[in-house]
Amino acid sequence: MNLSNTVRELFTENPMTTEGTRTLRRMLRVGGESENPYASKILYRFLFYTLAVLYFWMVTAILSTEEDLSIYLLMGELGLLTLLVPGSLYGAIAVEREKQTYESLILTRLSPAQIVAGKLIWRVVLIGGLMALFLPLLIATHIMGAHHYNDRAMTWGQLAWSQVVIFAWSVCIGAFALWVSAKSKKGITAMLGVVAGLIAFLAIVPALAAMFGVFNHEVSRTNPMEISSYSYDEDGSRIFSTRNGLYARFAFSNLATSVVVALNPVGLLLVSPQDTDHYVTLYQYWTSTGIYYWSVAVYAGFAALFVRAATKTLRGLELPVAEKTRR
Repeated sequence: MNLSNTVRELFTENPMTTEGTRTLRRMLRVGGESENPYASKILYRFLFYTLAVLYFWMVTAILSTEEDLSIYLLMGELGLLTLLVPGSLYGAIAVEREKQTYESLILTRLSPAQIVAGKLIWRVVLIGGLMALFLPLLIATHIMGAHHYNDRAMTWGQLAWSQVVIFAWSVCIGAFALWVSAKSKKGITAMLGVVAGLIAFLAIVPALAAMFGVFNHEVSRTNPMEISSYSYDEDGSRIFSTRNGLYARFAFSNLATSVVVALNPVGLLLVSPQDTDHYVTLYQYWTSTGIYYWSVAVYAGFAALFVRAATKTLRGLELPVAEKTRR
C-alpha cells in the first residue's frame, strides 16, 4: 500500500474521522438523552459566556500591562492541554469495551489503524483550536512588552518554537492516553493509569532526582560520564575523573534520570538554550546540547510508538470477536 492510499484510508475516507463532530453534537445536545433540556441549555450558555468574559478580560489585562507575560500564558496553555487532551482520550477505547460497544465497532469492518486514527485526529484538532485561542494573547503581550526590559521576556523565535514544543507534547500525551485506554478494560482503570503516568513523569521522577542529588554533580560539558572528583593539580586547576566512588557506579542511571527530567515540558519552556562553562551540572549539560529543540523529535517518536502499540493492541482484540461471530 503506497502513501497516498494510506492517507486516504486513515484520514480522508475514514468513517471514524466524523467521530469528533458526533461527540460534539452529543455534548451540546439539549434534548434526547438529557433529562432536563432547558437546564442543560442554560448551563451551556452560562459556561460559554463565562469563558468569553474571561477571555476578553485577559485581553484587556494584557493591553493594560507593559510587560511581556508570554511565559505565564504558555504555562497556562501547557497546563490546560495537559489536562484536557488525556481527559478526552483515556476512555476512547476502555469505555467502549466496558459498555460492550467495541464489538459492534469492530464488526463495521474498520481496521484498528482507522479506529486509532479516528480517535486521535479530532483531539489533534482540539489541540490546534485551543492553541489558536492563545495565539492572539501571546502576540499581544509580546508586542506590548517589546520595549520594556523583562528577564522573562522571550524572542519571537522562542515564542514560536515554544508553541511547537507544546503541540508535540500534547500529541504525545494524547497518544499515551489512547494506548492506556486500549490496554484497559474499564474507564476508571484507564484514567488511573494515565494520571499515574503523568504524575510520575512530571512530578515524582524530578522529586526523586532532587532528593538523591542527581543534579548536584558537576560533569564535563563534552562528556557527562566525566565528573568532578574535586582534586586539583599543581597550578590549582580542578581535575575531573570518571572514578568517583558511588557516582561512577550509578553514572548511567543518573544520566538517564536527568534526561527524563530535562524533557519535562515545564522546564523546556522556562530554560532556553544557553552557553555554559566547561564544567556543568547534568541539567545544564542537557540544556547545552539543545534539548529545547530536539525534544520535539523525542515527543514525536514516543507518540508514534504509542500509536503503533495501541493499533497492535486493538488488532489483538479483533480475534476473540471474530471467533465469536463465526460461532
